[in-house]
Amino acid sequence: MPSSRRSLFACCAAVALSGCSAEPTSAPIPTPPPPMTTPPMVGQPGLPPTTAPVTPGAVERVRIAAARAQSSNNLKQMALGFHNMHDSFDGISAAIRDKEGKPLLSWRVAILPYVEQDTLYKLFRLDEPWDGPNNKKLLEYMPKIYALPSVTKTGETTTYYRVFASNNRRMNTEPTIDAAFDLTRSVRFTDFSDGVSNTLLVGEAADAVPWTKPDELMFDPKSKTLPKLGAWHGNTGANASLADGSVHFFKKDLPADTLRALITRNGAEVAQLPY
Repeated sequence: MPSSRRSLFACCAAVALSGCSAEPTSAPIPTPPPPMTTPPMVGQPGLPPTTAPVTPGAVERVRIAAARAQSSNNLKQMALGFHNMHDSFDGISAAIRDKEGKPLLSWRVAILPYVEQDTLYKLFRLDEPWDGPNNKKLLEYMPKIYALPSVTKTGETTTYYRVFASNNRRMNTEPTIDAAFDLTRSVRFTDFSDGVSNTLLVGEAADAVPWTKPDELMFDPKSKTLPKLGAWHGNTGANASLADGSVHFFKKDLPADTLRALITRNGAEVAQLPY
């Protein structure tokens, strides 16, 4: 056999032997690309949630709603304080009076023990006027419950929370039409012939007074002028509590006849809550 053919044969044999003795090999399988998917929409899982832009008007509405809710809670605590006073003394009063019946200090001082302010209450001299040498120094300690949210500034000593009161010194037995309170004497809930759920007790007034001063929303049945509630909470109206302890919101356009009926506790009117 010619040498060239022998060399070619040897090469082929070597290749064949090599292919038989070697372990089989395989090429790496390429990873397939991920399947095509629709990109997630905004707000779907996988993307951070989005928040609508907050406008100044929205922020103001939230602030007003929070202040109105806090004031409503303040009024509920005051009404509860009066009910606790009634349980203790068989009556409620708009003022702490001297022996002659002259008002010295506001009901806001009188109910302090019933709104968790007993320590402050004990600092007052109950036989001294609100602006006397001892009591005047206590003005700066006005409890937060008497601050109208978003209206009363830090450090102020005046309040808009005032009760509806009459000033009837009964010299005879002639019947009178009265508000919830009488500055000259205590009253009982049994005196509310119109019903405690139909008679205003404490409201957010239009004007503020020193919190210890016995200066209230005075009602005169012979006058056409009625005590004024405020136009708070975005200039829309005022909160007020009824004698049963419930709190309601009254719009600033409340009809005068409705307001008069709600102020009186024994006027025999049909007082229907407007809202």
